[in-house]
Amino acid sequence: MMKKQAAFLIALVMLAGCIFSLLGCSEKAEQGEIPLKLVSTDENLYAEHFKIERYEQGVNALTLYNGDMEISGKFLLVENASTFTGEVEGWTKLETPLTNTLVASGPAMSLVAAVGGLSGVKLAETTTWYIDSVNEAIENGEIIQVGKLAPSASDPWQSEVVVMNRPELAICSAMLPINSKYEERKKEFEDNGIPYFLDESTNENHIMGRTEWLKVMGLLFGQEEKAAELFDGQVEKYRSILNKLEEAQIDEKKSVAITYVTSKSVGYFRNPDDYIVGMLNAAGGVNVCPDGDKGENSTSVSGEVYYSTLKEDVDIMLYNISLGGSKDSAIQGRIDSLIEWEEFKTFDVYKNNQIWVTERKLYQSMDCLADMMEDMYRIMYEADVPDQLTFMHRLDLSQFD
Repeated sequence: MMKKQAAFLIALVMLAGCIFSLLGCSEKAEQGEIPLKLVSTDENLYAEHFKIERYEQGVNALTLYNGDMEISGKFLLVENASTFTGEVEGWTKLETPLTNTLVASGPAMSLVAAVGGLSGVKLAETTTWYIDSVNEAIENGEIIQVGKLAPSASDPWQSEVVVMNRPELAICSAMLPINSKYEERKKEFEDNGIPYFLDESTNENHIMGRTEWLKVMGLLFGQEEKAAELFDGQVEKYRSILNKLEEAQIDEKKSVAITYVTSKSVGYFRNPDDYIVGMLNAAGGVNVCPDGDKGENSTSVSGEVYYSTLKEDVDIMLYNISLGGSKDSAIQGRIDSLIEWEEFKTFDVYKNNQIWVTERKLYQSMDCLADMMEDMYRIMYEADVPDQLTFMHRLDLSQFD
């Protein structure tokens, strides 16, 4: 009797195990999970819009998340020496390092260039690049520019060139699926079997989260060690700025206007939620942005408001040359269209020689945002700051005498 009960219990346990196993396999197939052992999951310091998981056999899983933290892309990255040959439902399989990529995102291009991945880029959106290595690759014919991602009369998208080169991946702005201007490109990629990768770095809430996307590009282009080294250096610099601010115990923070004037005589200030302003805040500054017509990144104001704001509320003026005027010499005319230049000379920012101008590479340098913050900290709180910094320079007022 005892033997029969024991045999029955063993059979029951075995049956339960089989049922559990079958259910587990069924659930695994339905979810499209990766049929490999998960070795580890990378821990992000600041970024929230990507996740990297490491599996056995040289397979990595990269998941991207949009601004609403919904999945916008799932990529199964198989190292070229891997023995894994399977496909996983719901995941776009790519062999890494990438060797034939289209990059149509300025922030992404700066990250790719920084980690040394340009040899894997063959096509790029047509734009004015301020990254020396990118311009050199274009001049040497190593990268072909294929027009604007969004339709443009001056730089039409060259679909035939894209399709002929059949990139293994198109790295695009995160605006691709939500902006009607890009619908044609999205359909083109899908119709021709070209997977596209949405650069969600611009959705990161923490400034350093954007720079942490170095890790993503390092993973895609086989430059993880270089990416980690660069990111660690930026983190060290960022923390150094925070330590300086804590030690200084600044009683009154500097007020800074990040501003520009258009050729149509409209003055703008950067919005409080803009990432450039986020860097300013992290560096210990106070952004000045009066009420006006708020746009995506900047707020436009009347001439009267522009005048009173710069006269009364600003310690430092940071003129955004890339958005308002092509040369330093044009700044006088732009400001003079709203504030008579002789009157502007009486403002504190002018008398104290605290008018700084951004370098054009500012918006194409996501790889070194801590360097930008360091420049901001220096112009606000350090004495004897040189006139030329990495991302800004002091406006030479003598040219206007």
